[in-house]
This record gives sequence, C-alpha cells and structure tokens, in this order.
Amino acid sequence: MTELIITRRRPEAVPPPAADTLAWATPYAAVDRLAAEWAWQSRIPVGELTILAGLGGTGKGLLTVDLAARISRGDPLPGCTELQAPGNVLLVSAEDDPNVITVNRLTAAGADISRIFDLSAPGGVPFELPGHLPVLRQAVTETRARLVVLDPLAGIAPIPLTSVARVRGLLAPLRQLAQDTGTAIVITHHLTKGGTVAGSRAIIDGVRSVLTLERDSADESIRVLSVAKSNMGSDDVPLVKYKVVSGTEAACIEYVTETAGEAITAEDQVLAALPDGGSAVTGQEIAARSGMPYSNVRIMLARLVASGRACSPRHGTFSRASTTTGQEIAR
Repeated sequence: MTELIITRRRPEAVPPPAADTLAWATPYAAVDRLAAEWAWQSRIPVGELTILAGLGGTGKGLLTVDLAARISRGDPLPGCTELQAPGNVLLVSAEDDPNVITVNRLTAAGADISRIFDLSAPGGVPFELPGHLPVLRQAVTETRARLVVLDPLAGIAPIPLTSVARVRGLLAPLRQLAQDTGTAIVITHHLTKGGTVAGSRAIIDGVRSVLTLERDSADESIRVLSVAKSNMGSDDVPLVKYKVVSGTEAACIEYVTETAGEAITAEDQVLAALPDGGSAVTGQEIAARSGMPYSNVRIMLARLVASGRACSPRHGTFSRASTTTGQEIAR
C-alpha cells in the first residue's frame, strides 16, 4: 500500500500594514514596554487587584495593618531590603471598629497614622460596592493612596459571590479604578476548609494576584503566606511566615525565620542582642548587633518592655529582664 503524502506550499509573507492605516488595532511595535511595578515585590502589584484569602483566625487583618504601617514609615516590606519613600494608605473595614480595633493595631504596628486613612463608613453609611465606587475613587485621588485595603470582600460587597456575572461586574470597575489611579488594591477574602478560595472562580480570574494564608502544618502558631496566582510575576516566591503576638495596645505580628528548624521572631532577635540585667545598651547598639533597621528595633523594644521581657534602666538604654511572659492573641 502506497502512503499518500500531501505537501503544501508555504504561503507568501504578507507585509505588515503601516500603523497610520489602522483604524483600531495597534501594532505591538508601537506599544510602550513597561516593567511591572509592585507595592510588595512579586506579591501585590501596583495598579491592579490582589486577593488575600485565609481561614478565620489566621490574622489577615493584622497582616494588612502591618503592611500599611511599613508603607506609612517607608520601611521595607517582608522579604525586601530597599527603603521606600513613606506612602499613604486607605483602609476600608466592614468588621473592625476603627476607633477601638484598627487605630490600636496601627499604633501597635508602629504606623505613621497621619498617613493612614479610614473609609469604612463614608458619610456615616457603611461602605458598600458598587454603590461607593465613586467615593472610593475620590478618596484614592485625594489621599494619593499607594495601597487600598478592602476587608473583607463579603462585607463590602453584599452580592452573591457564587455568581460569575455579579462578581465580574464588581471587580472590573474596581480594577479600572486601580489602573487609573496607580494604586494597589488588596481585598481580603476567605478560604474554604479545603484550602480553596471561596465563591465563584470569577474572584480568582478577576484579579492579577492571589495570596493565601494558612497555619503551618508543623506549628499552628505560625501563619504561612504564599502566592497562589500571579499574572505579573513568578509563582515561585519565598513563603512569608509570622506569628500573632500580644502588644501594649493590640495584637500585632512578628515575622519568623527558620534557623536550625526553629522559628525565630524579630522580637527574639532583638531579645538575643540585649545584655543581661547587669548592663544596658542603646537602641542603636541593639540594631547593629541584630542586623535590623533601627526603626524596627524601636518597635520591638517597646513591645519587649511592655511584655516584661526587657527593661529600660535609663532613658534610651535597654537590658534583658529576669523573667519573661508571653501571650498569643489571634483575630
């Protein structure tokens, strides 16, 4: 049996049309090539939407407060080393009282609260989307917010989150707002017990980045933040781990590193740099010993003194206390 072989001639090349002859299409040769910008490298893109999803009690609100505090001070975000210019942040919460919970959390995180603004109840009315979208746009423009946090999705958008059409209709104009203003918008949301983002698949499809927050399987006191989706960067991004700890005004978070299989918080690093009660050192000396920025060391020292793990025998000097106490508080 003879095999039938069909050959086809390669079509002749068609020259590209001149750009000035096109009514609607734009050749990519004329498109400006821009690098992706990040509010938090490889995790929260500028001018886009990010979902931060986790189970209840994992500290989503505390994490966003810590990020807001760092941006307000111009400090590096976790895993980054470069300082930034201090920026402004806009917070919207459908669950936390700004007068009792949020302001105390911001203070405990060492935020510059003159740079952080609340929009939880514009005009005394609880914030809702899409109704308050024009108000949000005006507030972002007026504050020139680098970061906007909407917490949580189910609270600020009372629509069926299982509806693909309703979710798309909500997220599309919100994304347009982010692109128009150049702000990064983070929306907190919930994970199912199975570890998937709750609600319609349109929630994931409608954003550029999805971060998930879960408890460490080896140590439930540690929370683990990972990148589940990124349309603008690599999915292979280092995990961020932290613990929720008590503070003088409110609970706060401490990032941990893995050393010899043990989790070490920033407070532990500062505590290790403190001398015993017989002598005392300045905060600048502790920063040099621990290798941490002085602005962060000041916050850690205040927490250690408040919890009784450290003492300040003279103004501006610190030493290790003879006894230690600790308490774990989660949202």
